[in-house]
Amino acid sequence: MTAASSKPALVMLFLILAAPPIFEMSRLTPPGQAPDEPAHLVRAEGLLHGAVLAVRKYGFDSDSPTPVAVAGVKVNPGIARIVFNRPASAGGLFQTPLTDKPELMRLTYHQPRLFITIDNTAQYFPAAYLPATAGLAIGLALHQPPLRCFHFARYGMMLAYLLLGAAAIFCAPGGESIFLAILFLPIPLFLAGTVSEDGVLIAAACLSAALFARDPREHRYSRLAALLILTIILGAKAPYIPLAALALIPLARSHFRTRLLQMFCVITPVLIWSGIIAAFVAVPFLRPPYHPGPLYTGDHNILLNSTSVAKNLKILLAQPSRFVTMPAHLIALAALQWSREIIGILGTLQLQFPDPFYDKWWLALGIAALGAAFPARTRAIAARVTPATSLFIIAVIALTIWLIMIAMYLSWTDIGKAVIDGIQGRYFVLLLPFLALAIPRFSLRVPAIIPSLPALAMAAFDVYYLPERVWQNFTMVQ
Repeated sequence: MTAASSKPALVMLFLILAAPPIFEMSRLTPPGQAPDEPAHLVRAEGLLHGAVLAVRKYGFDSDSPTPVAVAGVKVNPGIARIVFNRPASAGGLFQTPLTDKPELMRLTYHQPRLFITIDNTAQYFPAAYLPATAGLAIGLALHQPPLRCFHFARYGMMLAYLLLGAAAIFCAPGGESIFLAILFLPIPLFLAGTVSEDGVLIAAACLSAALFARDPREHRYSRLAALLILTIILGAKAPYIPLAALALIPLARSHFRTRLLQMFCVITPVLIWSGIIAAFVAVPFLRPPYHPGPLYTGDHNILLNSTSVAKNLKILLAQPSRFVTMPAHLIALAALQWSREIIGILGTLQLQFPDPFYDKWWLALGIAALGAAFPARTRAIAARVTPATSLFIIAVIALTIWLIMIAMYLSWTDIGKAVIDGIQGRYFVLLLPFLALAIPRFSLRVPAIIPSLPALAMAAFDVYYLPERVWQNFTMVQ
């Protein structure tokens, strides 16, 4: 057990059990069938041409006689046609049969670039897209057709996920079991094999949390690396900005000013990026014509065709208790669904697993978290987590969840709607590695392999099960 709990052994177990399902799901999932993958691909391809910032333009929408603002970048039509304008299934889901591969292989790449609207991903800091951009560049250098370039982009993201995950396990001073369990969850594995940035960001969050957990007296540069990674994550996920307060741990008087300065060093570039996006890129999200919701105080007979931060903020401020009651109401409505989505509902939220599958994964996560309280190495025992630190981290995570919900109401929810819209459980997976920092450490030493066994067993099962379910889902589309 001691040998199996060594760093090289745990890293090898991660790579052996994570790489095959990621690769198979990447190969079997048709283009564009991951959350927002078309927009993510456009963002990654735009970086090939130096489009670090998206461009705000004004044009005409089919549902509006007046000009509307859109944000996007110019990309090669050969890449864009792989993921856009594909036939929908009878159920209305955006799906593409695997049998379309010969048709996709005939698409050509070298054409004049076209402007593609990507209002959602246009706001993200582009660092997490670099592995996909590198994959596209390699495909172009090898003169591959667009479909193969697209798969190279997916493989770039897969490689980044595996390297970041392996680094997180290797750097963790203890609690490797919880990082293994998080990295083995079906939704991060699925996202890791797509052009979505979310898989890479989850693995980066694991690495940042692992570096935060290290003793800075022994590892001088670990904390700086953790802060840098956290800054990149927050640049892509601005509503997660309360996580910058993690720079204040450990909660102690000594060197508190230094830690406070570090927190502001994380917050400042995120705020600068967010300000640039707000000034030059961000636009309301377009919607089919709709009547305002019940909380709207104006004329309910008018037709609207977009979201509005200002109008929804006015609704919240009109009754400040809504800042609390609306998130609480949403949690009561969606908690069960979120618990499934945190484990994994794959594709574009259409591939759901049986209830026992989710129950077993939550049990594996619980045992892995319990194992993090009994680290196998004495060095980890020295880095004790005080009750005050645990409560502080939990409060930071809770504040982050609240801010995500408020941000989604302001920016994504239809004007005047009584329920916050657009929240998915996968948004919270990125928080799990940081929540692991709140687990107290005890002096009892338990080999890391023992609390990892349930997650390893589920991961071994998923090596076959996840690709099989993905194959069944997408080959049945006609």
